[in-house]
Amino acid sequence: MIRKYHAVTSINEPLQLPANDLQHVQYNLSNKVKQVSNNLGYMLSIEYGPGEQRIKSEYYAPNGNTSVLSK
Repeated sequence: MIRKYHAVTSINEPLQLPANDLQHVQYNLSNKVKQVSNNLGYMLSIEYGPGEQRIKSEYYAPNGNTSVLSK
């Protein structure tokens, strides 16, 4: 018998499944994630530069007008 030392053995307070907020994922022409949003109004927008490296990520709150976090 093989012992799996890092295997999950239990979960406390599991999430209710299925999750209420559905995610919508959009991809760019290079098949990389361009935008992730959910039905609650949250959105993550990702921009790529030369070489398809991430250069900018912006996280938007449900009001949609201002970015909450930008990197």
